[in-house]
Amino acid sequence: IDDAGSAIYSFKCDLNVLSCQFTNGKSLFGGAICCLSTDSIIQNSTFTNNFATFFGGSIYCSYGLVNITKNNFKGSRAGSSGGSIYGSLTTMLTLLNNDFTNSSAPIGNAISIDPAIQSKIADSGNRYEGTTFDLMNSNGICFYNTNPHYEFDNDYSVPLFSYTPDS
Repeated sequence: IDDAGSAIYSFKCDLNVLSCQFTNGKSLFGGAICCLSTDSIIQNSTFTNNFATFFGGSIYCSYGLVNITKNNFKGSRAGSSGGSIYGSLTTMLTLLNNDFTNSSAPIGNAISIDPAIQSKIADSGNRYEGTTFDLMNSNGICFYNTNPHYEFDNDYSVPLFSYTPDS
């Protein structure tokens, strides 16, 4: 993919991002990080004012095991979906103790997930602030355009919303 992940683009590898800062990144997919077919650990990092034209204002992940833990997301934006994080076709997506402040996107202010296959999603201890909830835009996690089986482990501290557009 051209113009994906302004700071990090990973493909078919293991990725560990620990205690980093990503500021004012801009790309088509994943304003700061784009991981494709990658097992990823993204931890203790700060994402500030990153933007993706389409998906994943700060992080775009497709395929692989993804663990996003103890990060701060501030002012992340996406033009289409997943203001801070967009996950597509991930086998396991773990979201633990992250802070999302003023994230925005037309669908999924903080996070948008479009798995199209069976996924396991663990969500616990995340905080979502400075966004609004409406029919098209969950403050927390939005499951977009999907009808798969989910194993979902949620501490119930975030609103969840599923949306399937008319075909």
